[in-house]
Amino acid sequence: MDGSSLDFNLLEMQPLSNLKWFDYCFREVLPGRVGRTLDEVGSILRTVQEDQSVLLVNIFGASDTITRNMLCHFERLNIRNYILISPGSDFLFDLARRGHPVIDADQFFNHHRAQKVMGFQHSSAVK
Repeated sequence: MDGSSLDFNLLEMQPLSNLKWFDYCFREVLPGRVGRTLDEVGSILRTVQEDQSVLLVNIFGASDTITRNMLCHFERLNIRNYILISPGSDFLFDLARRGHPVIDADQFFNHHRAQKVMGFQHSSAVK
């Protein structure tokens, strides 16, 4: 270290939303990835896509304990190309805050239905 490396002003710190987030294994996480529309789901797919495959994990009706256990197994196996899909809940949004990509099924399907009612037809395919 030299004198210039200590030359900073604490009052000019960046807001928390601008800082990178890391998990306990020091891997970067991207918090707040919640898909509510086709565009939002598309951007989530681009962030998790590895080797052209993405796991869509349905956690409808699964307990919080089972879901956390499954995520521990994913972590242990270094599986990071997944998206959790479930109705909106505090637990789902907590997972998103912790860096897990999620789809709020209620909002997603409501938005998709609203688009059809307005006359917009979207075709989507999941590989």
